[in-house]
Amino acid sequence: MRRKIYPWIICLMSTLLISCCMGITNGTFSVFQPYLVESGLTNTQASMILTVRNIFGCLAIAFSSQYYEHMGLRRGMTWNVCIGMIAFVIYSAARIYPVFMIGAAMSGICYGWGGILPASMLIRRWFKKNRTLALGISGSGSGVAMLILPVLLTSVIENKDMYAAFRLDALLMAITAVLLYLTIRESPEEAGLMPWGYEEENEKRKVVNEGAGLTSGEYAMLLVSMLFMGISTQPEVNHISVYFHELSFHPMLAPRTISVIGFFLIIGKCVYGYLVDIFQAFYVNLVYFLGIIAGLFFLVLCKSGNTVFAYMASVTLGYGTSLATVGMMSIAGDLETPEKYMRTGKYFQLIYLGAVLVFSAVPGIVADAAGSYLPVYILAPCLMIIGMILVQTVYIRHGKGFIHK
Repeated sequence: MRRKIYPWIICLMSTLLISCCMGITNGTFSVFQPYLVESGLTNTQASMILTVRNIFGCLAIAFSSQYYEHMGLRRGMTWNVCIGMIAFVIYSAARIYPVFMIGAAMSGICYGWGGILPASMLIRRWFKKNRTLALGISGSGSGVAMLILPVLLTSVIENKDMYAAFRLDALLMAITAVLLYLTIRESPEEAGLMPWGYEEENEKRKVVNEGAGLTSGEYAMLLVSMLFMGISTQPEVNHISVYFHELSFHPMLAPRTISVIGFFLIIGKCVYGYLVDIFQAFYVNLVYFLGIIAGLFFLVLCKSGNTVFAYMASVTLGYGTSLATVGMMSIAGDLETPEKYMRTGKYFQLIYLGAVLVFSAVPGIVADAAGSYLPVYILAPCLMIIGMILVQTVYIRHGKGFIHK
């Protein structure tokens, strides 16, 4: 029984890791944005917190391989969540802008070292089959945080203050760090077990679709797509709270819609892994790309003052943005050779986060200059349409789309 259950416990721990390192540090931080502005920061300063976080996130991703080679997965994941905990302790003590910058740097390191890459490494060791499904479940951790925490954090802020909400995040990370250290094992062999699906190893089942390799031109096309995805997704989600505040929506609408995003992000990531195991990734990716585009378009329509568009945006963005985590690794596996799979996935993540980094402060700058966040939400779906065309074109060139070789 333990042999059959433990790989899925590992999957659960990966989910908790991503819930902290991607969900708390990144996905739910938009809850704090309007309160940071109310505390005396400008829109630009509040956005710069995200920029600093993403700078250090990019640096952390660039050195993630070296970090985990030195620390190992168990210690590396545990210490990384501790770094995130320290970041939120610093946030809770911050009363001046430079202290927020220190917390942002620490949370960026946590985000970069605790994302989908270490989870992928762990899942590949513990699963011989159903890897995409297990990775999708792990990736849903960011959605779990976005589902549960926004309303809770907003309630804490309204009843106490912003700093109490920061302390709550720190406590959740401390609990997660303890669970990771007690549960994670580097490999099945270390635990005296076998990976999930090892019985079918002789059938040579394809766990990660083995691509033929990317030409330099195709690689560039995919990197541009990841760039546009980074510009068009995370910065917009991070600024939903202040955008809705600008539109004079009820204060609770933003945390509620972020929770809806989180709910459908959970579903989207889990279903993505399941669908890719059944259908061609070309068609699955198409549906998810269209979800992001539709969600961004609905955010533009929120200018009308109709809250229905806000919830429609939450649903479609929620499942669509799975492409920004699980989807990237799937695309790398579909099109790249097995030997280059992890490296290519790493650079997809790096270019994505680099785009988030460069663009994270832009919405605040645009709002200060133009008096509205709307221009940002108009540009985003246009870029995503281009990104979708680029990815799908590479699939077609590899005979994995509408045209089959």
